[in-house]
Amino acid sequence: MRKSIALLVVLVTATFLPSRAPALLLNLSTRVEIPKRAFGVDSTSLIGGFIVGGSSGRKIVIRAIGPSLADFGLTPLVDPILELHDATGAVIATNDNWMSSQEQEIKDSGLAPLNSLESAILMVLPPGSYTAIVRGVEDPSLPAAPTGTALVEVYDISLTVAEGLSNLSTRAPVQLTADPMIMGLVVANGSDETIVFRAIGPSLTNFGLTGLRDPRLDLFDRDGNVLASNDNWQETQAAEIAATGLAPSDPLEAAILITLPRGTYTAILAPVEGVPPGVALAELYKL
Repeated sequence: MRKSIALLVVLVTATFLPSRAPALLLNLSTRVEIPKRAFGVDSTSLIGGFIVGGSSGRKIVIRAIGPSLADFGLTPLVDPILELHDATGAVIATNDNWMSSQEQEIKDSGLAPLNSLESAILMVLPPGSYTAIVRGVEDPSLPAAPTGTALVEVYDISLTVAEGLSNLSTRAPVQLTADPMIMGLVVANGSDETIVFRAIGPSLTNFGLTGLRDPRLDLFDRDGNVLASNDNWQETQAAEIAATGLAPSDPLEAAILITLPRGTYTAILAPVEGVPPGVALAELYKL
């Protein structure tokens, strides 16, 4: 677990650009292992949603990382492809290999992926909700969908300080305690940010998914110190979380309400020991 936390901190801070005028949330990312088709649904993709707040467009880089994760001892998704959808579900951009389009612009951002098979999209996005979908490029000669660990990242590289990224939600399969979903964020405005983290599982059955029956959340700082933990959201901070309007709908789901100073953080969504695999939704809301 400590290795996983350290890996995400390295990946986030390696591309943190302190010379730029920062947004409130500069970076949001989620790492998960994409398994073979399982849980009664096609769960072979990583689905990340995010919100661009404020009243003006923000310059955003979205990345789908796979092959370079092998350098950290992981079995990667060898050829990720990235799709970006707007709030209507329409595809507004897609990329397979990042050097095939926008190569110079992405290099100039300082956020070029390390491997040519990884994907990236750079766009100025107006305020609204967006969904980034990462899946492996399928080989027609193979019967199974591609599997492996993938990382989806969203960076606000706008040169003006204004409200930008305000939410991240990632839906993906979670298999074992040793293979959790890992969410990272950078708070970068010099002021504290109040955040609600949620781990949703059982209520996903209402959408025809095999939800993770009992997820838990652990929040770490950049040094791997535990800042907060929660299994069932009503056990701690119940009144405070309910007052935000973001209380999970199932008592077995987890939530953490916390105010964070400028820095890099990692939230781990894992099943309670002994719980079978299932689909989970990791969410981050800036209040």
